[in-house]
Amino acid sequence: MERLAKLLQLAQESPDSLVKRARVLRGYAEELKGYCNPNTNPASFRLCQAAALPAIEALLLVARDVHPEKEPRKDDLTEVRVAAFEALACICFDQSEAVAAAASAGASQLLLASVVSALQPVTRVQQQQEHLAALQLLQGIAAVVPEAPALKPLLPAVAALTHRNPELLHPAPRAVSFAALEVLLSCSMGRQQRQEVAAALTLQCMRSVIAEAGEEAPLRPFVVGLLCANLCDLDLQEENAAQQSAHFATLADELWRDINFFENLAACLNAALDARPWPPESNAYHRPWKLLNTVVRLVVSGFGRRLLPVVDPLVACLLRVGGPEELIGADEARAARLAVTALLGLSVEDEALSILRATGAALPQALRRLPAQEPGAAELLELLELEAPPEDTAPAMTSMQPEAAEVSEASSYPGL
Repeated sequence: MERLAKLLQLAQESPDSLVKRARVLRGYAEELKGYCNPNTNPASFRLCQAAALPAIEALLLVARDVHPEKEPRKDDLTEVRVAAFEALACICFDQSEAVAAAASAGASQLLLASVVSALQPVTRVQQQQEHLAALQLLQGIAAVVPEAPALKPLLPAVAALTHRNPELLHPAPRAVSFAALEVLLSCSMGRQQRQEVAAALTLQCMRSVIAEAGEEAPLRPFVVGLLCANLCDLDLQEENAAQQSAHFATLADELWRDINFFENLAACLNAALDARPWPPESNAYHRPWKLLNTVVRLVVSGFGRRLLPVVDPLVACLLRVGGPEELIGADEARAARLAVTALLGLSVEDEALSILRATGAALPQALRRLPAQEPGAAELLELLELEAPPEDTAPAMTSMQPEAAEVSEASSYPGL
């Protein structure tokens, strides 16, 4: 706590003083990062995150103000700013209170100024480290609050880093471009922010992103596929009036086919339900309800036929729900609601309905266990209990059309 107090004191000094004390500031930031990192301090990083909340504005000040008066060939102070961004990212990791503090009215201008400065076009190789650290902070915020207003003005700068621009002296390396894609993917989970993400991604930009997607198979193309799926019903930004508008889904269709996206989405959802990484050995963990949010978006947009591989993991998600008297977490409740919504939309497909009815009594029992506040569960249960129609008649229809389904607004997205 003594070092934390010292950091707070130093951060209030003038930029010139911060430059002179750069090594001390870097040491304090790296120490905070170590305490708040779940990899280096798995036993008590949550307690350290809570204790470090007062340091958020101080670290943002360090990231913003530690700049040399004269730009040397190698900016040694880059390491100080990188340490500050990395410490902030660790403090904000899956921590709603820290994210709220970083994106609050008092800190949002500091956040904007520090990240805008960090994401300037690269003129020195060392800046790429700062790009990566700043993007990790943005990902930590977007993962928890994708609708944070502080993220909106930063999206164009983030989108510019998603691919290698040959016009730049030092194009974004793969690690930086992938981190930028993760930030946009997290923001695309928000109902309103995804409009801003779509506006930041031009047609030329997305063509480059998709062309480069296969260079880091299988994780990178899957992330690009998820991003396009979350934006599938939106138009791409046109560079000039002569261009015809195009949907993200249209542009992504070839990529989806090449990587078997819908089959991989089902495999990823199965892995997420078992808390396993996907792709295997990738160290990329996904939250089920976030993937289900993407599934519902695709169902609403008319991709039900291609989503048949996802029916089984959707059923598996519902079978895990406990009784109405049991307390379940917010994520589990959200996942169950989204799974019901997706299955209702998919039930217009004969094959999907056959798969659901083949579960026997298991799925109806799971639906009865859902809280009474889930009207979709009662509707799906009624549909399953209807006698299967003869082959020469039309399949049973639900009163809920896919386009009427409401896609859940995301509130967190740690990691992927």
